Amino acid sequence: MKTFILAGLLFLPALKAHADPMAGAVVTSSEWDVKRGKDTIENFSGKVHYHSGPNQIWSDWARFDHALQNWIFRGRVKARHVEESGTVLNAYGNKGAYNQATQKGWLIPSREQKQVLLIHQPINSFPGRATADKVNWVGTSKTVLTGRVHARDAQMESWSDKAVILENPEKQAGCSLRRVTLSGSRPVAVKSRQDAKDWAGAVKADQLKTFEPHPSNQESSGSGDACGANRYVALGHARGWIVFKNSKKHKKKKSKSDEKSHKGSSKK
Repeated sequence: MKTFILAGLLFLPALKAHADPMAGAVVTSSEWDVKRGKDTIENFSGKVHYHSGPNQIWSDWARFDHALQNWIFRGRVKARHVEESGTVLNAYGNKGAYNQATQKGWLIPSREQKQVLLIHQPINSFPGRATADKVNWVGTSKTVLTGRVHARDAQMESWSDKAVILENPEKQAGCSLRRVTLSGSRPVAVKSRQDAKDWAGAVKADQLKTFEPHPSNQESSGSGDACGANRYVALGHARGWIVFKNSKKHKKKKSKSDEKSHKGSSKK
């Protein structure tokens, strides 16, 4: 799972629709108001839609502060990012902000929504979902989920107070690494078995870490475990259980040589 939907955006304010040939951005809205001067501020309202390359944002209202290079979004905020692999990342909240200079952003829910919803949808695969009271990010390198964090995908489900996702904290040629750290109120993680050769388990500890290495480009995506296998680490008073792959008991079949030897030894 990644939450960098708003990262790296180059917004250019517009009335109705405006395309910038350099940034390739288009912003549309029902109404537009601009306050020009030393501190130019532009307001967009009604069906606000920003689109630039793989990034899109929808909201009821948005404001751009030119001096601070800061955006604020409010009302039914939906953000989408499409990766090169085709994986779609969606985030749903009610109010958010993004600073173009620092690449820092955040997203929070409404009282009715209660939590921010994140959906990670790979092609031809089970979608991953996460909910939290608030999401913060810095560019594409760091995402932090805080408050009643619950995440689930095809194999793993976890509960924690905080989840920190780092992209490529340890650089390796040809490989990318995603490190997820769960903490607060002794987080819990449960892994289900997908087939007879897989393993299942559950663990509770002071801190849980997951290391997910994978090829850094599509050309090497078929290299299997070239980047190494996933690792799971539990720190501090870890408790749990692990059930390894199913093993069937097989009776040893007697070979012809065994039968001959047995017959021979029975003769007096």
